Amino acid sequence: MVLLGEVDLALGDVMSAEERFTRACQANVRAADAWCLRGYIAWKRHDSRQAAAMLSAARTARGVNWKPSGAAMEGDVRRQMKEVSAFLSAFAEAWDGIALPERAYGQLDQYLGQFR
Repeated sequence: MVLLGEVDLALGDVMSAEERFTRACQANVRAADAWCLRGYIAWKRHDSRQAAAMLSAARTARGVNWKPSGAAMEGDVRRQMKEVSAFLSAFAEAWDGIALPERAYGQLDQYLGQFR
């Protein structure tokens, strides 16, 4: 569901993407990537309050043991914590957890700009 939403978003079908991400969040409240991408859509609509709320939900969905992509913790040397399979999820995974939409979505927005 999230991957289909990502494809919709890349193709510019924001309504379909938002619907898919919303359904993914309803089906799995721990779908952090979907929460994060819903925030991106809100941010693009200039709704910073909603975007920040979605980022907060993404942070909650990640749980208390979450760490940003690339961060190393003791014991993580030989194993990968999570494998990302969707192409926009890499941006959500790279997000450092700070609830500033401009900071969270700048690189994603640049990347998606190449498809338009």
